[in-house]
Amino acid sequence: MMKKINFSTFMLVIYLLSLLFGSIKISAAEEEYKVRINEQQVQFTMSPVMENGNLLLPIREIFEIFGYQVTWDETNKTASCIKADNKVIVKLNSSLTRVNDNEVILKAPASIKEGRLYASSEVIEQGLGLTVNLAANEKTVSFSTKNNTSVSLSGNSNFLVVGSNNIISLSKKFSNEKLAKEIEEADTLLHNKNYLGAIRTYEKILKNVSSEINPVEYIHTMDSMGIAYVNLACLINKEENIVFAISLFEEVLNRTDKNKYSSYLADVYKDLGNAYTIYSSIRDMEKNITLALSAFDNALTFYDKDTDKYNYAYTKLLKAFSHYTLSGLKDTSKNLEQSLLNCNEAVNIFLDAKYSKQYAEAKEVQGIIYMRIYSSSNNTSDLEMSFAAFKDALNSITPEKYPSNYLRLQCYIGIGYLQYMTKKPSQEVFKMGVDSFEEALKYCSLDSTPSYYAYVHNQLSIIYIQMASISSTVENTEKAIYSLNEALKVYTIEQYPLYYASTQAYLASAYIQMAATGKDEYTSKSIEAFENALKIYTSDKYPDDYSMTNIELGKTYNVIITKDNAHEYAPKAFKCFNEALKFYTMETDPVYYAYAKLHLSSTYSLLSELEIEARENTKKAIEVINEAITVFTLKDYPMYYSIGHTHLAKAYFILSDYEDTQENLIKSISSYNEALNFYTKSSMPDSYAHIRKLIGDRYMKLSKVYNTEESKKLALTNYREALEFFTQKDYPNLYNEITAKIKEAEQ
Repeated sequence: MMKKINFSTFMLVIYLLSLLFGSIKISAAEEEYKVRINEQQVQFTMSPVMENGNLLLPIREIFEIFGYQVTWDETNKTASCIKADNKVIVKLNSSLTRVNDNEVILKAPASIKEGRLYASSEVIEQGLGLTVNLAANEKTVSFSTKNNTSVSLSGNSNFLVVGSNNIISLSKKFSNEKLAKEIEEADTLLHNKNYLGAIRTYEKILKNVSSEINPVEYIHTMDSMGIAYVNLACLINKEENIVFAISLFEEVLNRTDKNKYSSYLADVYKDLGNAYTIYSSIRDMEKNITLALSAFDNALTFYDKDTDKYNYAYTKLLKAFSHYTLSGLKDTSKNLEQSLLNCNEAVNIFLDAKYSKQYAEAKEVQGIIYMRIYSSSNNTSDLEMSFAAFKDALNSITPEKYPSNYLRLQCYIGIGYLQYMTKKPSQEVFKMGVDSFEEALKYCSLDSTPSYYAYVHNQLSIIYIQMASISSTVENTEKAIYSLNEALKVYTIEQYPLYYASTQAYLASAYIQMAATGKDEYTSKSIEAFENALKIYTSDKYPDDYSMTNIELGKTYNVIITKDNAHEYAPKAFKCFNEALKFYTMETDPVYYAYAKLHLSSTYSLLSELEIEARENTKKAIEVINEAITVFTLKDYPMYYSIGHTHLAKAYFILSDYEDTQENLIKSISSYNEALNFYTKSSMPDSYAHIRKLIGDRYMKLSKVYNTEESKKLALTNYREALEFFTQKDYPNLYNEITAKIKEAEQ
């Protein structure tokens, strides 16, 4: 069962700057390389270079950006990089470096270039624990840290983009010409994403300004330095950098006259709110989102809607997103209402043609708000509003100019179709969902944007898994398995444990679908994949994911239960479902309670089919299914309503062998007819035909005890319906079986 999108853990902070990377020439013999940290492009003052086939990296700049103190010993010609208990020593002209107590051999000796120490990538990989990837065709070096990605899964199909939304004004006027020039230099570095260079320059400026003598310059410098730390927090050392950014913003607000400098402090309040929003994704979500909302409200009291439309509108958009996030924690309806009101106001301001990118971003947020509303309302019109918002956003940008925005929007649309598949599955919806994810894949790759690549493949696999349960099981499941294995090239247990667990759980579901087609070798693969997921999903840390994974593992055990092994695997299946039911209750989570009950019933039915306490287990199955379909109504959950009724029909049929034959056969037929409300001839012809064949079988059995001629006539009607799909050419075995039964009914 695919969970509805739960956006309470989203932290969407949208980039407003998409600038070209600038580089500094070192020498004609060396090739310069651009830099990405966790897939976001940044600028270094000293660029990485390729020399004689070796990638050389600037030691001071890289270690400092990761929070290390770097000192140079001129006598011994060594650089010491220290942070807490970690110490890395790099010696000039040496191919050996020391990482704590270990020696690391470098591919090339450390060397000086333009007065800065460079060393090969081993010192970065070993000293900082980074993954260093080289995209030679793009002349780009990518650094990836553990558990830091621009896309989030966390088991709930969430799509997350990290970044910062701060704009640095390069046009502010300052009274002191010398200070103005220094501030402009620092702002330019920040504008070009040279965050460390900007911070170092702002620190120098702050030595010569104060809140009393140069209040405007002080406010701007402190605010801009805070923005630099916010941007760094979106790349690395998230908590450390965001906490420091908050301290800078709050220091400015505490030391500045709010009445006299309100127009300048509006920006600081907005940036403080943004920082608290990011901090809420790390800890104390409700507390920090509440602080963010307070900061945004203060900014809005200072911004003039008429003269500063842009900042007013963007603050409204940030406020909308904060309410949206808070809706997942408390007062869902109220916060979603506030979220939509603020977002709509931003959308109306950004309708101005000069704000086309900002309009697209506002429509993107509007789309996820409607998607969140749909997850509560289950009203298709809300999902349609979500689609409309995303498509409006797409019409406002081009993929060539804004590839990340375009990719995100295609993924959101794909996720919308995933939701639609649970309500009205069809080949048309399936194709539109696949098309959206495949379009997104055009704008990401395993080498340059691995987490986007992995995320899109993960989502693509889900829609294939959904469709495989309806038609073309083997083909669609094989495609799902391919996409999941592509995602696992990125989502390793060491680097992305939660994403690894989620992907393993989906992979296990795909394997079990393959096993259900008669490919028995996939059963053990499925169990292994679920067990891999449970290495991360423990009951104490991730009870929801732990419970859902246990349900799916229980379903897998159901597939392999036989008369010979029932004593081993049936108890394991029961244990899995009962573990889930410790967390999912009718009161707290009726949908997943019903889902667990539905599959628990399958275990009872399997035992009864194997003639293991058949009557008792069949009655238990019927009791549990009836409990499930009180939640899974035809109106709200048509697919699971129909699955429940097919299970119920099967159970009544088994029970008809033991008691009340006529009554239980009629109940079995009735349940199958209920299932046909979902499995229609036009949308799912194979399932429809299979159920028609089963109804025919029930009528044939009924003809032996009740209304013989009428029952046979009804059996014939259903068999003939089935034969419209099960042709002799495509399904020879079924065709022969049904035609033999038709002859029997005609006698």
